[in-house]
Parts: sequence; C-alpha cells; structure tokens
Amino acid sequence: MSSLFHQSRGEGQPIILIHGFCETHAIWGPLSEHLPSDHQVIAIDLPGFGQSPPAPEPASIDSIAEHVQQWIVDSGLNKPLLVGHSLGGYVCLSMIAQNPEIYSGLILFHSTSRPDTVTKKINRLKVLEFVAAHGLHSYIDSFIPSLFHNKIKEDVDFALNVAHGTRETTFVEYTKAMRDRPSRELVLHSALVPTLLIAGKEDSIIPYVDLTEQVELNPEIQLYLMENVGHMGMLEAKKEAAKVVSRFARTLKS
Repeated sequence: MSSLFHQSRGEGQPIILIHGFCETHAIWGPLSEHLPSDHQVIAIDLPGFGQSPPAPEPASIDSIAEHVQQWIVDSGLNKPLLVGHSLGGYVCLSMIAQNPEIYSGLILFHSTSRPDTVTKKINRLKVLEFVAAHGLHSYIDSFIPSLFHNKIKEDVDFALNVAHGTRETTFVEYTKAMRDRPSRELVLHSALVPTLLIAGKEDSIIPYVDLTEQVELNPEIQLYLMENVGHMGMLEAKKEAAKVVSRFARTLKS
C-alpha cells in the first residue's frame, strides 16, 4: 500500500492539493482555509518531501505519479479534482495521462504541459552544480523570493521556512526528474478531463503567454489570469485563488 503524509479537512467531493518544488502540503494552508467545507480538501506531501517516505528510485515524474495515484486508489478517494502547483502540475498531468477515468478534473496552478527547453535543462544542471558547491540553503535563500511578484515579508518568510525543510537528496532527484519529463501537451489537446489553467501575469517561471498558447490546444480548456501575481498565487492572492478553485470544483460531476 502506498504511503503519503497528508492533511484533510471537510467532507464531500475530494480536492487533492499537490505542492510544487521545495514545498510541502503546508504551502496550501493559507489558501485551503478559504475553500468550501462541502469538499474534502486533502493536501499531500509528495514522496521525499515533508513527512512522506522517499521518492521511488530511480525517480521520474511518471514513477512519482504512479506512487501518488496508487495512494489515491488505496485511500478509496472517489473522482477527486487534482490541483497541482508547478512541479505538482507535472505530476498531475502524468496521472491524468495514465488513468484519466479516476479523476473529475484538473487544475494546473502556475504549471505547464510543456517540457523543459534546452536552455532550461542547462540551467537545471547549473543549479545542481551551485548546490554542490555552496549548499542547498544558499540556493533556497535566493530562489524562493524570486518566485514572488508581491514580496510581502510574511509570505516570503513562510515559503522560505517550508523550503528549508527540503532534503538535498530529494532536491537533486526531483531536479533531474523535472529536467527529463516529457511533453504532456497531448493531455491538454485531448481534454481527457475538464481542465483549468491558473496563471500569474507576473510569473517569471511559467510565463502566462505560454499558457495562452496551450489553451488554444483545445477550446474546452479554461484559463484564469491573476493580475499582479507571480508564481506563488496560493500566497500572493490566496482568497482570489481559492474562489477560482471553488468555482471550478462546483462545475464538476462526481
């Protein structure tokens, strides 16, 4: 039986929140407080992050997705809505590609169906070299603030505190897994489940222009753009983001 640490609140149709890189379930706390109580809101720790057991080896986005998917099946969760932030979105797309019938819908939260570009792959190698030379904490101290457009100290400090719990082995494995992930544009093109993309107008990691192009893959895909928001909408615009997630969730069939 697959094991993942998670926190759950409310009852009803499940909404599974899957965090991004150098995050844990805790990153969703401020947003989940504003989600409706008539849904079961479940925030998980991906394998190797937070309190979950290490990622399966060799770690890949697909193997991680298989692990999370098995946990969902083992837990008896019926037709959950998947919400994935950045890395979490990559995992969600793989889950949908493998078994779309299990899920009621998908929200890519500051995430993309496209693979790393050549430049991005090179940058990931440079990141690994930096961490090997200077340590993970030094990298996190520069990386996390860059994700925010609205650099409110309380929010940045919160994200930093979460990120500093990341194990270096987990960091390295997931960096390689993200670098090597395949394109999932076919998942969007096929619209296997109802899909919403949430974008930040000021997101430097996942440019909203790229997402508008991906929405054109299928007219059934929805796009919501948050103004004056970077890559951390669950903190930068928690109430707005929760409202969008809630509205989409209510449109889905169980």
